[in-house]
Formats: sequence, C-alpha cells, structure tokens
Amino acid sequence: MHPSVDESHRTVLVVDDDANLRTVMRRLLSRAGCSVVTAGDGQVALEALHSGLRPCVVVTDLQMPVMDGWKFIARVRSTPTLQGLPICVLSADGNVQVSGASVTLNKPEGIAELVRVVVGFCHCTPEPGDDAVAARQRTSAEERVLNQRGQVVISRLRLSRVQPPAVW
Repeated sequence: MHPSVDESHRTVLVVDDDANLRTVMRRLLSRAGCSVVTAGDGQVALEALHSGLRPCVVVTDLQMPVMDGWKFIARVRSTPTLQGLPICVLSADGNVQVSGASVTLNKPEGIAELVRVVVGFCHCTPEPGDDAVAARQRTSAEERVLNQRGQVVISRLRLSRVQPPAVW
C-alpha cells in the first residue's frame, strides 16, 4: 500500500539489499518525521514507482541483486514522469560519481548527512514530544547494537532542517 497524496510529500523510498540498514534508515527517518517505504532491490523499487508511489526522494545503494543501483537510476531517469525525482546514493563504494544521482554519500559516514539531506528535500518534522535528548539516547543505543553485530556504524546525528542546494 502506498502513502496517500497528502503523505507523499514527506515519503522517502529507501532501496538497499541490507535488511538491517533498511531498518535503521526507517527508524532514523521516521524519527525525523518522514514516512518511509523500503525495497530490497532496484526492481522492487521501480515496480513501486510505476504503480504510483511518489516519494519526495529516493535513497539507494548501488550494489544490489536483481537490479543494481546504477540500472535503477538509469531506468528512473528514462521514465518521463520520474525524471525530476531526487535520488540520493548511499554506497560503500567510496567516492564514486553516479550519473543521474542528485547526491552521492559514502557509508557509513554519510548517513548523518543523508538524514539532513532527506529532511531538506521532504521538509519532514520530528514527532511531537520527541525531544533531542531522547532521540540522541535512542540513536546511541542503535549505534551500540550495530557495532556489536559488526554492521554499519552510524555516527551521532544532529537532525537539523537544511535546504537542498538550489541546483536540485
């Protein structure tokens, strides 16, 4: 089920084959006030977009099974109704330049910046009563869990409102 038209202006589509990272991104972006839809590969994400999902931004990995991020971005950019959709690449591939990407950030250090970029695109606002101390404590707890599992390490986040550069 896709978000309603009223919710779509703050809906983020997260595309990554790592289920743990999808869960963490859902939590972080939800706490920032965004609605989050996830997909495990580019094919599933493309099908969701073609069936009517209209997120304010897509966050995608590059290396995924079935349809990788490069092919996914190329397909989105070749679809007239999706050409203007902002796409943020979050990848462990280092400082790669990705044709068609609005923003390219590195895992894991780019995750904090990615949240700020997404909030800027979607104009999300944190849930009422979600004070900064509680949010920092939850983020720190997630960092410890991820460290113990040997997964992506997320640096402490400062969820501030930013505007994307005018070139987007």
